[in-house]
Amino acid sequence: MQTVDGTRAAPPLLASFEGEGYQMKAANGDTVTSGFTNPPDENIAVGPTQVLETVNAKMAVFDKRTGRTLYGPVNNNSWFAGFGGSCEQRNSGDAVVRYDQLAQRWVIVLPTFQPAAGPFFMCYLVSKTSDALGEYYRYAFQSPAFPDYPVLGVWPDGYYTTQSSGDDGNERISCVVDRTKMLVGDTTATMQCMTVDPAQFLLPADLDGYTLPPIGAPNIQVATGGRQLSGVLGNDGLYAYKFHVDWDNPANSTYMPINFHDPRNSEFPPGVGGAGSLGPPELNPHNKLWVEPYVYAGGGQLVQAVPQPGVTQKLDTQGDKLMRRMKYRNFGDHESLTLLHSVNSPAGTSADRWYELRLQNGDPVLHQQGTYAPDTDNHRFMGSIAMDRRGNIAMGHAISGSNTFPGVRFTSRLAGDPLNHMTQHEGVIKDGISVRTGTGSQYRYGDYTSMELDPADDCTFWYVGQYYKVSGQSWSTWIGSFRLPTCRFDAGGETLHGIEGSAVSGKIANVTDAVSDSTPSDLTASIDWGDGSKPSVGTVSGGNGKFSVSGSHVYAEEGTFQATVSIAAEDGSEASVTSTVVVADAPLAATGAAPALSTQELSGTVATFTDGNRLADPSDFTATVDWGDGSSSPGTVTGGEGNFKVAAAHTYTGTGNFTITTSVHDRGGSTGSASSTTLIYDFAPGGGAFVVGDESASNSVTYWGAQWAKANLLSGGSAPASFKGYANAPANPDHGTNWRSDPGNGSNPPKGPLPDYMGVIVSSSISKTGSAISGDTAHIIVVKTDAGYDGDAGHPGTGSVVATVR
Repeated sequence: MQTVDGTRAAPPLLASFEGEGYQMKAANGDTVTSGFTNPPDENIAVGPTQVLETVNAKMAVFDKRTGRTLYGPVNNNSWFAGFGGSCEQRNSGDAVVRYDQLAQRWVIVLPTFQPAAGPFFMCYLVSKTSDALGEYYRYAFQSPAFPDYPVLGVWPDGYYTTQSSGDDGNERISCVVDRTKMLVGDTTATMQCMTVDPAQFLLPADLDGYTLPPIGAPNIQVATGGRQLSGVLGNDGLYAYKFHVDWDNPANSTYMPINFHDPRNSEFPPGVGGAGSLGPPELNPHNKLWVEPYVYAGGGQLVQAVPQPGVTQKLDTQGDKLMRRMKYRNFGDHESLTLLHSVNSPAGTSADRWYELRLQNGDPVLHQQGTYAPDTDNHRFMGSIAMDRRGNIAMGHAISGSNTFPGVRFTSRLAGDPLNHMTQHEGVIKDGISVRTGTGSQYRYGDYTSMELDPADDCTFWYVGQYYKVSGQSWSTWIGSFRLPTCRFDAGGETLHGIEGSAVSGKIANVTDAVSDSTPSDLTASIDWGDGSKPSVGTVSGGNGKFSVSGSHVYAEEGTFQATVSIAAEDGSEASVTSTVVVADAPLAATGAAPALSTQELSGTVATFTDGNRLADPSDFTATVDWGDGSSSPGTVTGGEGNFKVAAAHTYTGTGNFTITTSVHDRGGSTGSASSTTLIYDFAPGGGAFVVGDESASNSVTYWGAQWAKANLLSGGSAPASFKGYANAPANPDHGTNWRSDPGNGSNPPKGPLPDYMGVIVSSSISKTGSAISGDTAHIIVVKTDAGYDGDAGHPGTGSVVATVR
């Protein structure tokens, strides 16, 4: 029992217009104020562009976009003008209409009830096209019994109608006509009927959608339990049958109760009923499908049960029967039937009891059921239910109460919602503004309403119900349509490829819109790129119901991301789809940046690199430096916005040219490598340095020897003759500093061996003060030393200049 309304907002109405009834606008522009029969018994069918409504004795055709009356209202039997017989002569009422979406045809059924003793006829109209105002094939079939209250169901092998033989008996008739022949105007089409006695009012399965039932599947028909004429006003079961028709050999047609093999059910005992019999109400026959117990709303049909504001007159609920239609839909992985009837709620109000049955091995089983009574003040009755192509369910009904004028409402649920509840808030199609009063059967509020699916999209629900503009018996009907948010769009994901740090752009989803004339401006799209960033707006393009969604995004990291594309329209429709974005690691471009010259203590930048991902962080990388001497060590990465440096430090044990190779690895997989060559040199072993004159510091030089002063020329004058070329201080010479040699004839030089590549001081001025000789350091050069040095003045030190340090 659902006693609280759904929390989601009701979908907005797409179309909303006056149907047949008091003060309607006729096709000729006149306002109609009379000529309608009580009760209305309104039902509709919906085609590609039109809505056809039948009421008890009249019908009219409306433009489904504008609501304008295109034809009528006219007497139902006027469509049989010139046909002859009862179909032309009698306008008995109870006409019903369906749009056969499989064949794109209109099907109208008119029973004849006069003369009282018969014969009775079932008169069929089958359109030749999808235009309700076009030509029709016309047929008349004699009914085996009084054809009251026909309910029409479309099935691949026939048009099925169930009928009551009258209000004072328990006999029901189930008939089928040859759909295949009738669609082509074949006048040899026949009707086959089965008598079911006793039984409650039967509903035939009526196919919605475009997926057929399994080949040869019989038409399933269902009734409630109980028996009002016997005073049994409730039950805890539904009772199901299978009608199998054989057009080639009618003797092989069968109408059989379904055996549910439920241990709570008994077989029909000998002598009680027969094939199709419900048996006495105290028995549980084998065709009983157990459901929650129920009591007919208001005690059944032709009762006064539903209050109205300000008057004592109450309304009939038609609570003893399942309300039209019982919709069948094949989803491929399951088959569903939806149906409802009006029951008493614990609060004493009338409520919608609804069911979804699913077929297992061709037999119905209960999938979900609910009783919709969201308040204790209002009665909901005489409903109709349907299911769209997504499995969403919508249910329309009449509403009335002591403080609520009779009106037209609806509620709904989405396919994935918790079972047994209508989760969308009740919506209003039309609020009444007055009440029904009068004499005689003034309590009659009609026999049924009609919830239909639009064949154009198999999503839009159309519902018709009645209300009152003025008190009395002059009823009006109102037609409204709506669509549940998950049905309109079919969306398919795409796969995008890109590189981190660069815009990933392109088509990310495809969308098919059931509204075929929509334009890109009617839709909005949002893309959640799946990386935690704020969603962006997608660009919708296309037309004629076929659209694509494109977008652009920059990913900070590589990887495979699941992007969610959401599509929405102003009517509340929405859909989402997951697309895949494969983001590759941005390529790395590395450049060697080690210094051209360095002492054995090398420290600093050894390489630079760029990453195509400007959002990359230094922590994304690791670097390794191969020093060219058989050793390696990690490097430190710094930088950002796509530009990075690798720094490292190393102490060489030798001198010479070394190739330093830096390898960078991005955690996303990209790599980069670059090399550069560094000349490693060292000063004289033990500290201090050798000296050459600045005028002689090129090509071959003499940096030590007894004749040093003669071998080296200085721009600042001659060097003291006693200087042999070695400065013992400072220990680490540098450009711009002064050196000295103590004692003046030259401190003792290192014995050797000397470095292969040795840093040498270049002086422009050397002087002697006392026993000390000193000079300037104009700059430093690197000398490739020759063999022969031995640390004494008789073995000069010579070499070739290979580089200037600074």
